[in-house]
Amino acid sequence: MSHLDARILFDVILTWLGGLGIGIYLLYVLRHRTRSTLETATLFFLGCTMLILITRGFFWSTRSDWIGALLMLPASLLPLSLLMFGEGLARRHAPLAAKLLALGGALVFIGLDLDGALMASRTLLIGLLAFQLLVLVFTAGFCLHAARAGLTFQEQRLINANLVAAIFAIPLLVTDFREELTWVPQRLGALGALIYIYTSVRMTGQRDSIVSVMLEIGRVFLFSVLVAGCYLLILQDTSRWEAFRCLFLTFGMVLLFTIQYRIASMSAEENRLSFLRWLQITNFHDIDGYLRAMRHLPITREHVVLRQAELDGYDLGKLAEYAGRSVQHLSRIRRDLATGSSKDLDAAEQLVDILEKYRMSQIGIVSVSPPLLVLFNHPSVAGSYLDGSRINVILKIARLVAARAGAGQENPDRSSQP
Repeated sequence: MSHLDARILFDVILTWLGGLGIGIYLLYVLRHRTRSTLETATLFFLGCTMLILITRGFFWSTRSDWIGALLMLPASLLPLSLLMFGEGLARRHAPLAAKLLALGGALVFIGLDLDGALMASRTLLIGLLAFQLLVLVFTAGFCLHAARAGLTFQEQRLINANLVAAIFAIPLLVTDFREELTWVPQRLGALGALIYIYTSVRMTGQRDSIVSVMLEIGRVFLFSVLVAGCYLLILQDTSRWEAFRCLFLTFGMVLLFTIQYRIASMSAEENRLSFLRWLQITNFHDIDGYLRAMRHLPITREHVVLRQAELDGYDLGKLAEYAGRSVQHLSRIRRDLATGSSKDLDAAEQLVDILEKYRMSQIGIVSVSPPLLVLFNHPSVAGSYLDGSRINVILKIARLVAARAGAGQENPDRSSQP
């Protein structure tokens, strides 16, 4: 693409940044399917938007007729997908006239595109823009009305975030028809797509009003101004239009990197929630079954269970008194031995001997009678505090399960008592 001038090159890079942002979010949605009506409408809308962003970058750089015809297919379907998305957000049907307009308009423009007339007519392309804007404005108003007519607080927050994206998308969409509207200096429509994805993945607050979301995007833009300003200071000799392109390209990149970071954060949070899912499906009626279930949790997958046969020669009473009800780490026990701060050095030495014998790092006592110890091997590094807390929760639950099992053995008819 070395033959492209700076303006076209900017258009191509920015629109592909938008396509990449939607692609990242689309993959995230596909990995976490909920099979809901809103999700289906969202996938349709995202698919149309991403196809537009990707194909038009190739069209602007090659001017291929067949790529232009391909581009107009998702562009014609975009208003229909947008209205369906709005219905999913509002959790109610749009007026029949609006549905017929979106569907009929899509069919008309698809027919014109397949006939070859759409790309050849400036008037028809402006008509397509007007069609897209009309449905976009109607959908925004439809969702705003629904948000004030009995939706839940969480649904209102979601609609507020999407309305902000619509506010930006309306003027930015117009810029993508730069060749038809000659007064438009640069294509910036991809920024509208990135803003929509940003509002979809951002960390929401309890008072998520339209104004608060607007201010948040404003802060992102100000940060982009700072980054672009530093770059322009290094270049020193730049024209007004080069500064303009640098600013908005930087804004697109900051939005894209923020989107990627937020999605990575959500994925990390889901990994943490895997512990809660494990608790949800684990059987707490049998201590042996509970210990086996620990094999399915990454932080306890390599645990070791010690019973009477493996604990001959150890004073379980002293070990329990030293360890208490929490998991003890090998490094802490060694520190107690080195400083002499432990009240029972003999118990500490026995715990160190057990951990070194099995090459494990942590030990927890489930019960003394019958003897039951669990050893874990989890590195103690920065950021592992939460995992250590989870291991302590797992041990406490094991103690409760073992105690209930012991009580059941002592009184097998207890469950039938009132």
